[in-house]
Amino acid sequence: MVVRYEWSLKSQMYTIGTHYSLPTAEQKSMSKLEQRLRSFQNGAVVVEAASYSILQQLGKLERPFLTVLEESLLGFLEEEYGIVL
Repeated sequence: MVVRYEWSLKSQMYTIGTHYSLPTAEQKSMSKLEQRLRSFQNGAVVVEAASYSILQQLGKLERPFLTVLEESLLGFLEEEYGIVL
C-alpha cells in the first residue's frame, strides 16, 4: 500500500528577505533547496513513508546548505522518483 503524504516547508524559507538578512549566495542556496523540495509536492509523485520523513526533516533545516549526507539523500530521492530540475 502506498500512502500519499504532504508536508510543508518551514515558514522561514518563504521569508528569507524579510526576517533574515542572509547574504545573496545564501538566499540563492535556500531558494534552490526550497525548489528541490517543492518538486516532490507537485502531485505527480507519490512519496513513501521513509522518503516522506527525510523530505520533512530537510524542509525544517534552518541553514542555507546541505551536509554531504543530506545532499546524497536528497539526490538519491530525486533520482529514485525521477525528479529532474
